[in-house]
Amino acid sequence: MKLKVKQILLFGLLLRMNVSYATPIDELPRLVTEEKRIKIPHYRNALNPSIAYWSGNLLLSFREHNGEESYIGLVKLDDNFNPIGTPQLLETRFNDPQVPSRAEDARLIVVGDKLYAFFNDDRTPSGCGPRTMHVGEITSDGEHFYIKPEPFFKYDFVRGEGRVEKNWSPFQHLGELCCIYNTEPFRVLQILLGTNSTVTMSTDHRRIDWEWADSNGLRGGTPAILINDDEYLTFFHSNTWLGEIRQFFMGALIFSAHYPFLPKKISKIPLIGDNFYRWPIYVAKWGWGPSRVVYPGGLLMRGEDIYIVYGLDNHEVWVAKVNKNTLSLHMEDITWKKD
Repeated sequence: MKLKVKQILLFGLLLRMNVSYATPIDELPRLVTEEKRIKIPHYRNALNPSIAYWSGNLLLSFREHNGEESYIGLVKLDDNFNPIGTPQLLETRFNDPQVPSRAEDARLIVVGDKLYAFFNDDRTPSGCGPRTMHVGEITSDGEHFYIKPEPFFKYDFVRGEGRVEKNWSPFQHLGELCCIYNTEPFRVLQILLGTNSTVTMSTDHRRIDWEWADSNGLRGGTPAILINDDEYLTFFHSNTWLGEIRQFFMGALIFSAHYPFLPKKISKIPLIGDNFYRWPIYVAKWGWGPSRVVYPGGLLMRGEDIYIVYGLDNHEVWVAKVNKNTLSLHMEDITWKKD
């Protein structure tokens, strides 16, 4: 006999109250100082955003999911993160239009004067194939946006058969397009545009020890930005099961801006805002059951403030503000797991 949703939520809450964290979640300092929901016109259940300044515009990408198909959308924002103009869904099915769109969770990155989007997709007719990563340059005629994505299928390392590819965190290094492919091992790739391939720049097989991550460790999040001459900053996510509830956390990671790009510091605690973990829990009509999802996908800097856009509970788009100096006070040297 299946538990009713209310019973599941109560069971999860009781388990959450008994999870053995050094500091209970509800007592952690709130590093997020402001939060705002971004409501996308005509797409009330938009989720999992990214953000970038490009060609004089502040652009927000989002995922539109109707249960059968999934699309990457774009909309312009004003400086207060309010949508302006009409949102647009990108066409990613130029070569196989008969296959339904299943594009998900874009990350926007600007290299030079070009804007790129990384996203994952399943292009098999059945929709049961492994997800693969794609990158494409986004162009505009002043009214509409266009993308012609390239798939990645050539790697210079051994991958697991049928591996799901997602959550790559792009960044630019000396004018080249790169990404964090994995956090465990911490693998950095250079993207060889036009060749459908990548090349490994560095790999660190140590595993980062972070209290709020399960055995799968840290997962990709926002693109990384250069915060000084020696360091990049990115925000990742982790998750763990609390009974029947899947709980997500967001953290900050600093890694070296020089080869071999080793991770250096991590936030001592998750970044939490007042609206992150609300009750009742939203249960999506697709995907997982009850979940408390915080899914960072983009960031930008304004003076001493960092703005992070994230998906909340698989059906909302939000932006959070964190002070750079306050965050630095809550960063610590990385502790590595002992084998």
